[in-house]
Amino acid sequence: ALAGALPFLVLAQQQQRVFASRLEWFAFLMAHLALAIAYFGVTEGVWSASPGKMIVGLRVVSTGRQPIGLKQSLARAFLLVLSVVPAGAAWIALFPIELGAAAWTAALPSYLAAAGAAFTGFAILFSRARRTNGFPALHELATGTRVVLKPPVERPSAHSSTLSPPPV
Repeated sequence: ALAGALPFLVLAQQQQRVFASRLEWFAFLMAHLALAIAYFGVTEGVWSASPGKMIVGLRVVSTGRQPIGLKQSLARAFLLVLSVVPAGAAWIALFPIELGAAAWTAALPSYLAAAGAAFTGFAILFSRARRTNGFPALHELATGTRVVLKPPVERPSAHSSTLSPPPV
């Protein structure tokens, strides 16, 4: 949560006004939500995994273990991003528009309240995850998707080589 505050700390030191109004602040947050939906929706719809999931060997599949399409992945991403809306609402309502040093000090409780709202959103998102149902989150239950380990690539063993031995 504190890593997200770093850009605002820099702006606070520069005594800059970040947004002219709460409407600009709202538009800024909506643009970020749209980018997140596009990022997860497109990458998981095209490659069945975001770059981060690819790195750790995960992929998103349907409950029938088939790759998901773009429509299903965009719906999944929308529902995932929807879980952070309480935090966005708290930011819009509580966070000061001007980020001077004094405003930042006064805004710290607001920032922590927004972070708490984000954690609440994620807690709600995973409220239905149980061992008996395979630990899916609400966005996975609603879209019929799961995140699974990608099967390892089978490499030919040294003993099953089809190459003939070198001449002696």
